[in-house]
Amino acid sequence: MNRPFRQDARGAAAVEFALIAPLLIATIFGVIEGARYIWTRQALQQAAFVGARCLSLGITANCANAAAARARAVSEARQIGIPVQPSYVTAEGPRTCGTGTSAVSGMSRVAITMPFRSAASGFLPYRFTQIAVDACFPAKPSS
Repeated sequence: MNRPFRQDARGAAAVEFALIAPLLIATIFGVIEGARYIWTRQALQQAAFVGARCLSLGITANCANAAAARARAVSEARQIGIPVQPSYVTAEGPRTCGTGTSAVSGMSRVAITMPFRSAASGFLPYRFTQIAVDACFPAKPSS
């Protein structure tokens, strides 16, 4: 009586797919969210660099002080498509950047720290909860 069931393979592909589909879907969403995290981090790094350069050179009225540089970094991030709040950004005038033997003094620094919200965080075990970037640029020599 069991013999006909063992030889009948109809529906085997559907059962195999049902077993593999959750892992496949989780992998696809993981790759998409990982790529979105990397893209967001790179965009924030660019915005921080633009803000640090702006503060350092101070060549326009919109870059005269730390508040203006912070606004410039927020504007740059928003132009790229990242909704950065001004409270996420810190800008500092001439200071030391780096640690240990790689520390360099006389640099302007802009740091952005913001939460990373994922659409798949309820489905996947996520470790990406915050993005923190900073950029330093040599301060303009005083004349």
